Amino acid sequence: MANIIFDFDGTIADSLPIVVSMINNWMPKRGPINNEELQELRNLPIHKVLERLEIGPWRAPQLLIQGRLEMSRHIDEIPVVAGIPEAIEEIHKAGHAMYIMSSNSPKNIRYFLKKHGLHDYFKRVYGGVGIFGKASALRKVLGGNRLNSDHTYYVGDEVRDIHAAHKAKVKVVAVTWGYNGAKILASERPTEIANKPADLINLLSK
Repeated sequence: MANIIFDFDGTIADSLPIVVSMINNWMPKRGPINNEELQELRNLPIHKVLERLEIGPWRAPQLLIQGRLEMSRHIDEIPVVAGIPEAIEEIHKAGHAMYIMSSNSPKNIRYFLKKHGLHDYFKRVYGGVGIFGKASALRKVLGGNRLNSDHTYYVGDEVRDIHAAHKAKVKVVAVTWGYNGAKILASERPTEIANKPADLINLLSK
């Protein structure tokens, strides 16, 4: 059986629309991000996104904290990704051990999981990970749970998830329905690519 570590935002929670709304509210003088620009941003690495939005790298940690607070206020408005509950249930039935590791707060994650009836499928939830600290956090999850990296997958929706998995020497499934688009995800050579949640059932059983 495999160990599956899931990212949260964009992978399980369909939070991209509310993040775009937050960015638009934070920078009203810039003008709103329309759908065409959003698709362009989804295929850029995070440092290029910050550059395009004229956000200095030094502001990123501050915005992350603000983002978590906004998520708490709007958590009831964020839907679960369509098809994810069914995929998680099937993965659980297959006997795989599942965890969550995310930049979002543990409180937000647990509330969301309980609301959507998903909490009991996961062994542990790890939140509050820094924007650029996912590799070290992955290693801590592996060590703390005595997980064999050869039998562990990280499932995420961003280029930084792929980079973190490569550094931690675990397999990685990139999902194309979240924050980053299929083109940039494929260019970073993930182990597998999932275009819809149902794909995870077969990919994680290899």
